[in-house]
Amino acid sequence: MGFNIILTDTAGLRESEDLVEKEGISLAKEEAGKSDGVILVVDVSELEQRGNSLVLRDPELIDQISKVSRERLLVLLNKIDKRPIEGVTSVEFTH
Repeated sequence: MGFNIILTDTAGLRESEDLVEKEGISLAKEEAGKSDGVILVVDVSELEQRGNSLVLRDPELIDQISKVSRERLLVLLNKIDKRPIEGVTSVEFTH
């Protein structure tokens, strides 16, 4: 017995002036809103380390993430080989 999983690779959630990219971002937000779960891939170079935490300070992304319940959100850190993150135990999203 099993279940199906559908993964959708969407545009990143960011500001853009490009009309095609804006449409992709809009579709990404729509997909995230109706999904059972969201996998957020974050480049570690965009995070600030404070003690044992990595902190994301991008207000646009934080606003979008706040619409997803913690039970539905999985954060994956990307490009971890480019930056040492010794002792990190959590990722925080703050304005």
